[in-house]
Amino acid sequence: MRDCLQLFVLFEYEIRLFILVAFFLVLVIGYFNVLNKFKTKQKRDKCIIDNSLLVYRERERIANELHDGVCSDLVSLLNLLASFELTKDLKMRDMIIKNLQLELKQCYDNVLHISYGLLPPLISDNSINCILQNYVLKVSKLNKIRVSMKIMEQTFFFSESVKLEIYRITQEVVQNIIKHSNATTIGVRIVWYSQKFTLFISDNGMKYNFNLCFTAQEGLGLKSMILRAKRIKAILTHEFVKEQNIVCLSINREKYG
Repeated sequence: MRDCLQLFVLFEYEIRLFILVAFFLVLVIGYFNVLNKFKTKQKRDKCIIDNSLLVYRERERIANELHDGVCSDLVSLLNLLASFELTKDLKMRDMIIKNLQLELKQCYDNVLHISYGLLPPLISDNSINCILQNYVLKVSKLNKIRVSMKIMEQTFFFSESVKLEIYRITQEVVQNIIKHSNATTIGVRIVWYSQKFTLFISDNGMKYNFNLCFTAQEGLGLKSMILRAKRIKAILTHEFVKEQNIVCLSINREKYG
């Protein structure tokens, strides 16, 4: 009888121990389930935030592309139309009409490339020297302002994305000079070293404060240039020397990678 009682007490102890262990396991499983749900929610929230940031950055990038690319092309068209209205020479008018057709095609190509990959014509298959030469030649043909250019032999090459940023910065600087500076001359100079690329854009127009804070709308072009320079790890500076504004864009090949 005593043995049966002992067995019953032992069996009751084991049952209680089993219940206690089972209860502990339920608590542990419940804790890990709550933890996993929390982590899943954190990941989901992070994905939502990351996606929102990507959408914002993409919108910002497209806004910059439209401002720096398409708007620059439209300014050239407006300049051509103004020249057409001012001249009475039939040959000059014919030449302006041909340039208008070319500029409209260029604008169309830019919009098309923005929609497909934000790459303007000539970026993929040409060096930055060739791209900027082509742009300077176009500017000199379409504006009364005199544009000169000096280029050193290229020592290394850039990716498409870096060439695009350099091209857009150049566009913005030159168009700002044409629209706001009252300059009569623009000088573009490209200097190459074994590990460094430097672009100088100078003009003889009015002195201005490059670092002046503008309102969001008025400062879009300046902010765009600064953001583009940061993206390619470039240094963008401005100084006024010997009655000339000089904008300098410098890229160290080691930092660029």
